[in-house]
Amino acid sequence: METLPWEALKSPVSRSNYRRKSRWLLEYGGYVDPRLIHHKPGPGFAIKEENEEIERGMRRFIDDARRDPQGARSLILGFINEMNMRIDAGEISHDSVKSVLKPFRLALDLNDIPFSWKNPLRLIHVHGTVKDREYTLDEVRLMAAKAALPARVAILFMASSGIRIGAFDFLRVRDVAPLEIDGKVVCGRLTVYAGEGHDEYETLISREAYDTWTEYMKIRGNPLPDAPAIASRSGRAGVKATTLKNVLNKIAWRTGLRKEKKKRHEVQIAHGFRKFYDNVAKDYMDEPYVEKLMGHDTGTKEHYDRHLPKPAIEQYLRAMPFLSISEAYRQVTVLEKQLEKAEGQNRQEMTELRLQVLESERKQRELEKDREQLRLTTIEMESLKKRLAALGDLEKRQEETNRAIRELRRLVDDRA
Repeated sequence: METLPWEALKSPVSRSNYRRKSRWLLEYGGYVDPRLIHHKPGPGFAIKEENEEIERGMRRFIDDARRDPQGARSLILGFINEMNMRIDAGEISHDSVKSVLKPFRLALDLNDIPFSWKNPLRLIHVHGTVKDREYTLDEVRLMAAKAALPARVAILFMASSGIRIGAFDFLRVRDVAPLEIDGKVVCGRLTVYAGEGHDEYETLISREAYDTWTEYMKIRGNPLPDAPAIASRSGRAGVKATTLKNVLNKIAWRTGLRKEKKKRHEVQIAHGFRKFYDNVAKDYMDEPYVEKLMGHDTGTKEHYDRHLPKPAIEQYLRAMPFLSISEAYRQVTVLEKQLEKAEGQNRQEMTELRLQVLESERKQRELEKDREQLRLTTIEMESLKKRLAALGDLEKRQEETNRAIRELRRLVDDRA
């Protein structure tokens, strides 16, 4: 019995991603019915039937690769050759092709089918680049202004944290919380892919995004912690990422950011917000912290600690004014920083004044001490003067006595 690659994965997110990525090569090799595989939701789209068809196709691929490894190799080389043409045209990237091949590498490994990937992977072109860009600030503002409150929450979350639109399928009310410093809410904190193993990570959202979220929660009547973060109108079911993507697409057409139908637009409808965050944040934050907040593997020990280090929070707060969309929030944050700086300067000046007062008091105490010493010295000198005067009187009386004695002696001598 064949072992499917996603069966070896614990995280539902990773399983879904592997199943979705495998569609391209399976369809290229004729292992699935194209009528049952829809790369974008539309008429006739049925996720259950698609998944069943992908699983049947993967089992057939594994079985053929076991019987004819060279045939599997030729299939993969042909697929890479076709993808190279799309890379050269700027439609996809080198990494996109490598990610499509990951499920097949794992499938062959799990089923003990020998296959050397070294040379095929080297054939993937690396010079091609995907010709899409991030949203500009004005474009994000336009999208947010035209969006209803639930979609605006999603836009502000993605633009200020870089989370993927697929994360909303797993986001619950309990996963959104305020981040407080000294009792004051400074921004929001998200737990992304909560409970999904290694896919789980923490990130931050702007104060603007968190305030919009709290407004949305009040309108929903403060739902239970286990309720979906973005809910349908009934409030009972969560809005799927595919639905959110369709909503964003409609807003883009309504605002004029989409003007014609084509295979690839200049800005990807959801990923453009992630790129906006990535480009803006890296102007004010160290790149490893930006990558960490986006859920990327930074290749360091810190990556396995999914909680946020203090320097990452400090740097995010420095970048937050520029990740905010509303001019009011951008200015308020700047003014708060200026006020905080002024208060810091005032505190420093007050500290210096207190030190000066303490120094003056010390000198005053020393002066008072010197005065007391001078008073005591003066008293002692007066006492000495009195003693000297008394000694002078005594010497005078002694002199008078001596004269009297001499006079008596002279009288005695005369009588004799």
